[in-house]
Amino acid sequence: MKRRINQIGDIGSGTHASAVTDATGKYGYDNQFYVYTPGNGSPPGIPDIFYGTIYINGSPAPAGTVITADMVNNTISFSVNGVSTGQTAQYEWGGRNNKDFYVTGSTPPVPPPTGSFVAGTNRNFSMALHNPASVAVTYTNLQLWLKRSDSVSVPDGWSTSLDQLVLSAGSNGTFSGSIRLPDNAGPYEARLRGRKTANGVTTDIEISIGQTVTVTAAVPTIQVNITGVTYIPNASGNPQGTLSFSVVNNYTGGVPFTHKVTVDGVLRTMVDPSVIPSVVTAYNYAVSSPGSAQFLPALAAGTHTVELSLYAGSQLVSNIFTGTITVTAATPPPPPPPPSSVKINITSVVWGPNGTGNPQGDMYFACTTNMTAGFTATMILTIDGTTYTSSYGIPAYFVGIQFSNYMTSLFPILSRGNHAVTLKVMEDSVQVSNTFQGTITVSY
Repeated sequence: MKRRINQIGDIGSGTHASAVTDATGKYGYDNQFYVYTPGNGSPPGIPDIFYGTIYINGSPAPAGTVITADMVNNTISFSVNGVSTGQTAQYEWGGRNNKDFYVTGSTPPVPPPTGSFVAGTNRNFSMALHNPASVAVTYTNLQLWLKRSDSVSVPDGWSTSLDQLVLSAGSNGTFSGSIRLPDNAGPYEARLRGRKTANGVTTDIEISIGQTVTVTAAVPTIQVNITGVTYIPNASGNPQGTLSFSVVNNYTGGVPFTHKVTVDGVLRTMVDPSVIPSVVTAYNYAVSSPGSAQFLPALAAGTHTVELSLYAGSQLVSNIFTGTITVTAATPPPPPPPPSSVKINITSVVWGPNGTGNPQGDMYFACTTNMTAGFTATMILTIDGTTYTSSYGIPAYFVGIQFSNYMTSLFPILSRGNHAVTLKVMEDSVQVSNTFQGTITVSY
């Protein structure tokens, strides 16, 4: 007859009974494990009762470990999680037995923990199995199962299935295959699932192999190789400019990156993600831009150490590049071209005495103009370091400016000899000529 342990009075056919352990490794209903004899149509006999503790690798078995008793010709054999313990007992009518079982766990079926367990990838494995029983055991539909070992609910990982593995009494065997690691990072418990047939009895098995596999997050396939850096000053010639990093990509399509830039050992900025196109061969980073916190300040003249790394989320997807740049001192910009307001170009000066034969005479400045209309000009004339100012109306078209010292009081009578002369023309406080410098010779 069959007597299940967890319900009194559950009587069926055969001589097969099973129980599961509690959190302390104990088995048996009220710590009792009942095995009945066949009744041959009559009421069953008094059961033989078993209870005790199961130890795996010297420690109490985890809760849910399955112990099975099978009786043939009054000889009872015991299995734990589908693996024979190699221990037997003779049926005793009305017996009451405190029996502990000591078993050894299976060889870990996965590669050593130093291997790479990256989420979403496939890994090969090889698992050794041992049959300690005195009868042959056939395993079917074996699969390695990575079950999430914490409370997080995520898809688990499953291996390829082994259709059949036959182990003779006391022999060893190997279950090899490929397992797809789960897509989610975290701790997973390695377990073996399938079916076992021994002595004509087939049972489902689920065995913990006592190993935790830590699956790590997948590294993004996008990668950027940063190979060099140069400094490009801006057009104004000051220290502000652009850092230009040479890069090589092996991804397609623009991907958002976070940039971490360090200059002279100081982390300058870590900006919000922006998209770098897949075809780019240079990554430019502006040194300064008014009103934008993501840019670096202007760099002083000299050599600077620059570091750049790129991230997709928190994952580094580039090498950490370090290089140097040289910033040259700023040079003054060239003088601007003459403004368009310059109307008169004074080219030369001569002195001509008048007809009286005395030092009075005429000072004549030759010039060219681009004027189309006349205006009132202020003449600033300097003779031998003394400045004289006067206003004149200048016509639209003229070729010279003439001063006569005997006709005006603009400047005194000049003595005989050489005199340094300077002239510039103003319009409404704006200079509209070049500043001409020359020498005249007075004679009489």
